[in-house]
Amino acid sequence: LRRGALGANCFNELAASHLAVLLIAPKVQGELSGSCWEGTILPAIYSQVTKSKRHHLLIENVPQALMSVLFLAVEGGSFFVAALNLVIPGVQVALTFSLFKPVRAAAIPALGKRLDKAMRSGNTVAVKALWEEAEITDDVTVQLFKLMLPHLTFFLDVTQRCDFMREELKDLNKLGGVELKALQGMAAVFAGQAWCDLNHLNLKIGNSGAKVVAEALKSSTTRFLNL
Repeated sequence: LRRGALGANCFNELAASHLAVLLIAPKVQGELSGSCWEGTILPAIYSQVTKSKRHHLLIENVPQALMSVLFLAVEGGSFFVAALNLVIPGVQVALTFSLFKPVRAAAIPALGKRLDKAMRSGNTVAVKALWEEAEITDDVTVQLFKLMLPHLTFFLDVTQRCDFMREELKDLNKLGGVELKALQGMAAVFAGQAWCDLNHLNLKIGNSGAKVVAEALKSSTTRFLNL
């Protein structure tokens, strides 16, 4: 009975917030490693500027701001309070947009470590969420992926096992743009991205690269793959 009551209370607490389900982040085993800055403070700051956080702020604050203006127009009241209801959410959203790129750049090593642990533990939900939050899926962010790559040891182990990382490519600092884009595309398959086009830049991943992709597809949720 006590367990049932506890479950009911937890459900009531969860249902009390209209954003409770949206704000639940996937957990990664042992993700609080390294220094306090890298393991705790920086991820906490990063979580406040991600794409999903921007969406949460818009979902929560835009209706509230509109209702505040509507109430002021219909019922009257303090213009200052209504202005605050518009300005504060606007500043919050603007800050998440403006701070995302510099904070992401600082958090890339920590994100790489969390992503690697999620891959190793088979936590596909966390892998997909971390990859999408980082927004490193396009060609512009290939240099960010290069900073993350040394920390993706599970992914690198697979590429070496499949002979994709040839001897001359094992020095990650010497990777060219084509190799980086190919690795980024294959990592996106590991991350379970719905649309993975490894052929849009005529990337020649070869048989060894196809083996890496095949390993990824054993647990990936990718729906469309163009080789």
